Amino acid sequence: MVCLGVISLTLTSCAYLQRAVVDDCKNRAFVGTPLKDFVTSRFHEADAVRLGIVPFSSAANISPEVGRTLAYRVHQEMLPAGDVPIIEVFNREDWPGKREEFYSGNFGAISIAREAGYDLVLVGMVAPLTRLDSMSADVKIIEVESGTTVYYGRASFSTNSASIDAGLDSIWLTKRQPSALVMPMVIDKLARCIVHGVRKVE
Repeated sequence: MVCLGVISLTLTSCAYLQRAVVDDCKNRAFVGTPLKDFVTSRFHEADAVRLGIVPFSSAANISPEVGRTLAYRVHQEMLPAGDVPIIEVFNREDWPGKREEFYSGNFGAISIAREAGYDLVLVGMVAPLTRLDSMSADVKIIEVESGTTVYYGRASFSTNSASIDAGLDSIWLTKRQPSALVMPMVIDKLARCIVHGVRKVE
């Protein structure tokens, strides 16, 4: 009976701690209107509008793979929304000065997007990482023809799941595996935050 009580308490404690996981998504728009509103008001043939997503630039302490993966996840999240009918990820992910130009005009991205026939281009910069369970990115959507910034904002996602897992591991309720990083989940959730921010500017 005592053993059953201990097992029951253990399972209850584990379930309680897992429910204590907090995921937090924040968006802050500096410039912009909801993407669908802009597309329908700006373009006469909205069903032919093309948006190109440039693989995100990133800080020196982040692998380029993170920026590439984030771009593809944003693409996957934007497609079902239907705000822009044609959305593609650039097949060119880097060029001289790409990271530096994010805050000074994005002329390279605009030029490449114009040559490829895009109407809009989405560019992003992943902020330096301070934790594996938190990530932020600055994002812009630019109209290629005029160079006008349609949207400029910051999306952030954080979770305390790693802390919860470490706590469970310390009292032998779970076996922590350092190799099972939360990074893929954080990238997925950040992509959703980005798309939410672009679609519903507050």
